Amino acid sequence: MKINTVASPSDGIRLGGDLYLPEGATGPVSTVATAPGFRGVKEPLMPAYATALNETGIAVLSFDYAGVGESEGEPRQRMDLDAQQRG
Repeated sequence: MKINTVASPSDGIRLGGDLYLPEGATGPVSTVATAPGFRGVKEPLMPAYATALNETGIAVLSFDYAGVGESEGEPRQRMDLDAQQRG
């Protein structure tokens, strides 16, 4: 498996990601885009998904949402732990 660090512009900011290519891929291959849920970062789960899909010959593009992880920008959601505890 080959991992390339990638970036893409989105609404004036840079989104960071990783492109996982299957071993021996030399031309176009089917690709799945993945992103973590709940405003998490692409690590630690996405590499495991990428490995499993790469074994079937599918490339994986995994990215962080704006304001999270390797992506630029302000978070769109802010967590207020006190408010969550109060319910």
